[in-house]
Amino acid sequence: MQSLVIGGEIRACPTCGAYRDWIVFCLRDDSVWLRCRAGHQVMEPRLDAAWYNRNSGPVDHWHPTLEDGLRHLGH
Repeated sequence: MQSLVIGGEIRACPTCGAYRDWIVFCLRDDSVWLRCRAGHQVMEPRLDAAWYNRNSGPVDHWHPTLEDGLRHLGH
C-alpha cells in the first residue's frame, strides 16, 4: 500500500507512527476518519467527502457511526 499524502506530507498515526495501510471512512456528516493497522482512529479535517469520492469512492454505503463501519468490515 502507498502512503497517504495530504498537503504534501505523509500522514502518520499520531499514536503509533504508522503511515501505511489506513482504513479510510467517510461518514454521513462528510467527515473523514482514518484507522491505522494498530486500531488507532483519528478524524482528518483536511479531507472531505469530495476527496473520498475522487480517491476511494464513490461512497456505496453509509454507516451511522465509525464503529458501525468498522463492524461492517469485521474489525
